[in-house]
Amino acid sequence: MNKKLVVIVLGLVILFPMVAQAQLWKKVKEKVERKAEEKVDEVLNGKSSKSENDMETPQGVLAVDEPFTFASGSEVLFEDKFSSELLGKMPQHWKTNGSGSVVEIPGMEGKWLKMESNATYKLKELFEIPQNATIEFDLVTRTDKPSDLGELLFGFSKDNSSRNWISDAYNNNSITTTNLHFWNKTVGSSSSDTRTNNHLDFPLNNFGNATLRISIEVEGEMMRVYVNKSKVLDAEMFEKDRIKYFFISSPLNMKHGAQLFMGNFKIAKK
Repeated sequence: MNKKLVVIVLGLVILFPMVAQAQLWKKVKEKVERKAEEKVDEVLNGKSSKSENDMETPQGVLAVDEPFTFASGSEVLFEDKFSSELLGKMPQHWKTNGSGSVVEIPGMEGKWLKMESNATYKLKELFEIPQNATIEFDLVTRTDKPSDLGELLFGFSKDNSSRNWISDAYNNNSITTTNLHFWNKTVGSSSSDTRTNNHLDFPLNNFGNATLRISIEVEGEMMRVYVNKSKVLDAEMFEKDRIKYFFISSPLNMKHGAQLFMGNFKIAKK
C-alpha cells in the first residue's frame, strides 16, 4: 500500500467517529427542540397536564379533606349590615380612632364599612363577648396587587377603648390578634394571655379583588378561626373567665389606592 493511500485511510478512520458524533448530537438537539415546541403548544392551547399547584398526590400519601365544623350560635346578640346607615358616615354602632365611611360597592349587594388606614374599629355599646360565642363577618378587597393591602388584624382586647390603633396582641390592652398578611401570604395568630404564636401559609395573593368570610368560635379558653371555611387557628388563647371585646384593625398603610371593606357582621351566643 502506498503512503498516500495509508494517509487517506487513517484520515477516514479518525474523521468517521467525529462525523458520527456530530450527527448524533444534531439528532438529540432536534428531538429536544421538538419536545419543547410541543410543551409550548400544550400551554398555549390550555392542555398542559400539570402545574405546580395541581400535582398528583405522591403514591403512598393519602390526602384527607378537613371538614368545616363551624356552626353559628343559636342566639343572635348583635347583627349589623349597615342597611339603615347614611352613606359617607361612620356607622352609628361603631367607633374608631381614625375614620371610616358607609359605602356601596359596585356590583355587590348591601352596604359596607370602608376602612381607612391605621384605624381600629370597635362597637360603641359596651358589648362583652360571652364565654361561648361565634362572630362572623365579610371582608371585601379592592386592589391591583394583594400585597398593597399590607396586614389586617382582628381579635379581642381587655377593654372597649378605641383611642389607639391596635397593632398586635401585646399593646393597648389587646389579648389576641389574627393577622392577614397579604404581603407575605400568611395568617398569624398571637395571644398575650397564653403566649401562643403561630403562622400558617395561606394564598392571600389570590384575594386581591374578592370576598373573605371570617368565622370565629370562642369556647371558654379556646378560640377557632376560619378564613373562607379553612381553619387557621384552633388553640387555647384566653385565661379562664376572661372578659373580652372584639376589635378589627385596618392596615397601617394601604398602597396605590388599595381598599378594604367590612360587612355582614354578626355575634351569636352558643
